[in-house]
Amino acid sequence: MAVQIVKYLNSTKEEIHGRTHNIWIAISLGNKFFTNENIEKFLRWALIHTKECILVLICDEINRFNIE
Repeated sequence: MAVQIVKYLNSTKEEIHGRTHNIWIAISLGNKFFTNENIEKFLRWALIHTKECILVLICDEINRFNIE
């Protein structure tokens, strides 16, 4: 699985590929999608595309609704 962005919020594809933003990733440990392999793919992608740093936010069920 390659990381694929299907929707950009307050940004563009060009800005992401131009490394103009710092990237944050929210991970829900209760979501079965977030396997070690998928988390590693997201982190590797973020390292390539971030401006300076990455924020990894590990959420539980309640935080998921706050972020949404």
